[in-house]
Amino acid sequence: MKAYVRHIGIIDIYGNTHGVSFTEGVNVVTGKSSTGKSAILDIFDYCLGSSIFTPPKHGVTAEYGSLYFVVINLERSSLLLARGKDLKKAFLKEDLDSKFELLEDITEDSFEDSGFLPINIFRKNLGRYFGLTLTTTEENNELRSFRTNQTKLPSPSVRSFSSFILQQQNLIANKFALFYRFEEKEKKDQAIEHFKYFAGFVTPEYYSLKQRENELNAKHRALLLSIKKITEQEEKFENELKDLLRQYRAASGSELKIGNIHAITSNPHIALERLLITPVQTNSESEEYKKLRAAEERVLASQVASLRRSQNKLSDIRSSIRLTQDIYHPEHLKALPESLKIEENKCPFCNSQNPNILESANKLSDAIDWLNTKLKQSHYMRDSLEERKNEIIKEINGIKEKIKSTEDSIKKIDKDTEDIAKLKTQYEVSLKIKTRIEILLENAVDNERKRINEELVQINAEIKSIKKTLHEKFNLYEKKKEAEEFIKTTMNSIGVNFDFEEFYKPLNLHFSLDTFDLWHETEDGMRVLLRSMGSGANWLSSHLTLFLSLLKYFCSLKERCRIPTILLLDQPSQVYFPRTDYGDAFNAYELSEKSLESEAVLVDHNLQSVQNMYTQLVNFCEETTKETGITPQIIVADHADNLTLGSGFSFESLVRARWRTHSKGLVDLDKVTSSK
Repeated sequence: MKAYVRHIGIIDIYGNTHGVSFTEGVNVVTGKSSTGKSAILDIFDYCLGSSIFTPPKHGVTAEYGSLYFVVINLERSSLLLARGKDLKKAFLKEDLDSKFELLEDITEDSFEDSGFLPINIFRKNLGRYFGLTLTTTEENNELRSFRTNQTKLPSPSVRSFSSFILQQQNLIANKFALFYRFEEKEKKDQAIEHFKYFAGFVTPEYYSLKQRENELNAKHRALLLSIKKITEQEEKFENELKDLLRQYRAASGSELKIGNIHAITSNPHIALERLLITPVQTNSESEEYKKLRAAEERVLASQVASLRRSQNKLSDIRSSIRLTQDIYHPEHLKALPESLKIEENKCPFCNSQNPNILESANKLSDAIDWLNTKLKQSHYMRDSLEERKNEIIKEINGIKEKIKSTEDSIKKIDKDTEDIAKLKTQYEVSLKIKTRIEILLENAVDNERKRINEELVQINAEIKSIKKTLHEKFNLYEKKKEAEEFIKTTMNSIGVNFDFEEFYKPLNLHFSLDTFDLWHETEDGMRVLLRSMGSGANWLSSHLTLFLSLLKYFCSLKERCRIPTILLLDQPSQVYFPRTDYGDAFNAYELSEKSLESEAVLVDHNLQSVQNMYTQLVNFCEETTKETGITPQIIVADHADNLTLGSGFSFESLVRARWRTHSKGLVDLDKVTSSK
């Protein structure tokens, strides 16, 4: 999103306005240490809704600051943002008439009490100016129930912007971290997740579709589980039906002709219709009772035989387990030899060699080795036997259930015979069984499986339609792949002009949008992650190369991107000039580290590297403007000054503030003194 910072400033406790004004392109605030350069980034982050403000507690920024403000210019308006010492409130005001074009136009009167909002409302309202209208990034509502208090996932907000915009002093050359706030895993995960929304890969419709897709998938799983239960019920129905049909044959002496088992199970309503019109027919001379009972007894005999075999197996396995436990008992192992030692292999009388002793000793040694190996393996054998024991016990329990079922079937056949013997007619007993079959079929007529299958067809069709829409409208995989390729190409194009060591040439940097990891890939495919790259110059160059590439990518997206095209860098030259700067002028020699290398050569090399860095920043902004039509803004707070840039660029034209005297800084002490 095209935007740039117009002002960053402070209203002091006396009502005076202090600050710096900026333009598009490269802006430099230079000066000695403790003048408030780093506070520029702190104020910007604070006014974007940070929950903390981190200026030095004893510095003038904290001592004299009453209100901290930022003005951001958008396409058609500007925003005045401000925070006081109250962390729970923030000020937001839109300016449509360029009232805040000049820094001096911003006074205490610019901040009406009505403009101060609770911080959560402030963040939401500010986000709307950047197109952040999404209320949730939830893709699967089912997962929400597993979170503490069933909280929603945080929606994209301006707070995630800071990770892509700010490179503080302790971060810009850090080998362990690339992004601000990523030391907190939750915030890292949020920034990575929100990137696809910030970059315009997805819209709110995407999340609605994903929620619906996951709801349907959950329903699909539930229906499949229902079918599994129905299958179990159908098996139970089939077994009960077989049992009743056998009882009917035994009691009536005739077959109930309503179809075979498969036909009845598949279409119970047809079988019920046939049953209702089929009269009870009895055959007193039939021997079906005897045949059925004999068949059940044969089944029972086979089952009992299987039970005995399994019980014998279980007994053998338990004996084997006890044996291995006894063998492996520590007391028994103590008595077993571990090795064999032959003291003498000669005849004591004639002093001749005795080969038999050596041969026997070798055999005994082999036997000892074999025994020790087996003993070492015995606990593995015992574990295997325990598994087999559990399998056999499970098998025995299954056989016992089958035996009980067969015995119950025999009892039912016998009971029907007893009922006839108790003065009930054969017809009455047969009719009673037929009635039970009728009830069983009536309960099965409501074909739940058919309804579920029809619903599954509808769900599958809707899921397929959603997947098609997600692919055609969003296709995240391809968009991420294209973005990674753009960033990779840009990094390697920009990076060749930065201060990478020879080992990393030719430069082959990669960046993952799934993990936000940066690495150099060697010719043999080895990944060298940032933390393994070596010197501070490599770390600084990696940070600059990546963030410039991201900035260019945001510019290329134009209005589709919700991240403002702004980058703030704090003390990038510290890698080359790490010493504290309290001089009245920038002195490269005094700020350089001592080295065994000739100091003059070292300082000259470092100075050239810093001058090249600024040259590349200006060149980057010009090239990006030509290619995308949007001029990015880069604000650099640094102590480097009076540099000679290449390509005809002027360092002085980049300087927006220079703080070298005692009173000059983000807070102008002369103003403060005159107001006391």
